[in-house]
Amino acid sequence: APTATMTEAGEAALRRFHEWCRAEGVTYDEEAVDITTHADGTMGIDRYHYAVYAKRNLAVDTPVVTAIPKAACLSARTCSVAETLREARLGGGLALNIAIMHERSLGEGSRWAGYFAVLPARGERTLPMFWTSAQLEHLRGTDLLRHVTEDAESMRLDFGENVVDGLCVTHPASFPPGKHTLEAYMEAASLAASRAFFIGEECGEALVPWADMFNHKTDGEHVHVLGADDDDEVCPPGDDEEEEESEEE
Repeated sequence: APTATMTEAGEAALRRFHEWCRAEGVTYDEEAVDITTHADGTMGIDRYHYAVYAKRNLAVDTPVVTAIPKAACLSARTCSVAETLREARLGGGLALNIAIMHERSLGEGSRWAGYFAVLPARGERTLPMFWTSAQLEHLRGTDLLRHVTEDAESMRLDFGENVVDGLCVTHPASFPPGKHTLEAYMEAASLAASRAFFIGEECGEALVPWADMFNHKTDGEHVHVLGADDDDEVCPPGDDEEEEESEEE
């Protein structure tokens, strides 16, 4: 069961996230919404859930409640190895997975360290890619088991071809051989699979701080993202003049 220590640790991580948001120019309407911490005692002390709650009833035409600079979003375009990924001609979900993996490997040296504080430390372990053989047995006879198996093999091949035999060979300064592991790549992929938003043709999919905490369990459009298609708003790394906006409905 969750303990007081776990809750305190979760709240401390949330405070750090808010400090990071202020530094990155991520803003929100403090009178309209707030983030609440939920500790989950079933998956270890590093597991917390964060969710956005409305402080009052918000009408459909409520003004924007959060504004997130695109430069604060973690994508293959904004990460610290963006140029390397472009040189290697890597894009799409593969490039995003590598970008997340690399930034997480930097620890406190990453620009997104304060954001990572509120993400699962070991990736989204609830996804089938991390299930044990016994758990996967429950899927036997279904198409889902085939998809899970094929995805796992695809990730293994992608990592081997593009990281171990690719970036570690062509760009060893940024990707030292042996530093990045398949497990770390899978953890990064799980974060992308469970949280990424499309924020425009230039950046593609990205991790969007704040926006990934809104309710997205149902088919209802609880969150409406504005500005995702405005590629003229894309900023180079370190420049956060332009913003992406997220609206609670």
